[in-house]
Amino acid sequence: MSLSLLLSVPHAGTEVPAEVAAYCALTPEQIVADGDEGAAEIYALAADVAAHVTAHVARAVVDLNRAPDDRSRDGAIKTHTCWEELVWDPELPAELAAALIDTYWRPYHRRLSRLSATGRSLFGVDGHTMAAHGPRRAPTPEHNGPRPASATPTAPARKRGSKPCRTRWPAGWTTRSRSTAPSVAATSPAPTPPRCPGCRSSSPAPRSPPRRPSAKPSSAHSPNSAA
Repeated sequence: MSLSLLLSVPHAGTEVPAEVAAYCALTPEQIVADGDEGAAEIYALAADVAAHVTAHVARAVVDLNRAPDDRSRDGAIKTHTCWEELVWDPELPAELAAALIDTYWRPYHRRLSRLSATGRSLFGVDGHTMAAHGPRRAPTPEHNGPRPASATPTAPARKRGSKPCRTRWPAGWTTRSRSTAPSVAATSPAPTPPRCPGCRSSSPAPRSPPRRPSAKPSSAHSPNSAA
């Protein structure tokens, strides 16, 4: 019997598409370090959940957990990794950036929308991993220092009458944009944050092996830079 979950794993991939390979300045090791190292293995749960969505494209190339029009330093099409490494050299042409969104971002989110509309899943979970020590450019002091063994951020409530959840590990873009109740969570193997008024409990994410800061696996909803 499978769990009634829609599990999304957007940062498990390490592939650089052939059409942009000539522009990518990152080594394979840097590609892995910017992504959610180990996520493909940790969240290999397709047989155990109602729906499972993941991707092979690298987070550094196109970030499926950002708004499609976000062209900031840490946007959907990034200029730098969370470790401040230049992604594109020479600069990626605008038409190729748009093609990456059309080829990888839009199909991923269309699939999430289609699967969530079937009614087979009661909850949506975004699965990530994070570095043992956050990068210097992380958004808050909690994010750029030593990380906990696990974290379960919960998206702010959007259902009328429900209370938003406030934690130091805010949910990422996908969870925030799709949540309809405070129980929609984003998980990161990386102690669960303190309970707050209005939060529903959620099961802890599976734990990953200890990670060395030098390996620099990326984070989730308090991502590498923000997940």
